[in-house]
Amino acid sequence: MDEVHRLGSLPGEQINEAKRVLAYTLTAQVHGEEEAKIAQTAAEALFAGGADQSGIPTCELSAEDIASTELRIADLMVLSKLAVSKSDARRLIEGGGVFVGDSKVESVSAALEAAQIEGEGVILRKGKKGYCRIRKG
Repeated sequence: MDEVHRLGSLPGEQINEAKRVLAYTLTAQVHGEEEAKIAQTAAEALFAGGADQSGIPTCELSAEDIASTELRIADLMVLSKLAVSKSDARRLIEGGGVFVGDSKVESVSAALEAAQIEGEGVILRKGKKGYCRIRKG
């Protein structure tokens, strides 16, 4: 309980520590300690520039996936389950909520370049919390 009071009294710029503790604790209670550690590692890699990105969900594209989607962002969002349909993906893109790396996707017809999915691939992000690494399988 002392920890709760300490975190509750933090000034504005330090409130992120409280958010991290709360997120970890709730995730551990709901999904278990192991899942909480995986989620924490992924969040640190994405939001704090941490080096270990092994916990980031990954969508590995087969040659068939690449041919069928032509690497269009809207199609990749559905394939990676960041959107439930192409129309959902289009709405998200039009609303400015889709990013490739740190770059906002500006057009519903936007597509990745083949080189972007080589090696470690690229991070496709929906809003602040939905993300998936897209790479060639």
